[in-house]
Amino acid sequence: MKSYIRNTLSDFFFEYETPRQVLVRSRRVGVVCRLIQLGVLAYIIG
Repeated sequence: MKSYIRNTLSDFFFEYETPRQVLVRSRRVGVVCRLIQLGVLAYIIG
């Protein structure tokens, strides 16, 4: 039982997942992404 708890806790603290990244080479998608980022930034600042 202690071993199971120890393994579960070590898995929780020392394992992680990394998301996959995709490079999209599209001007339209890039512009929309940057406009959304600017909108969020303007909302936070203003």
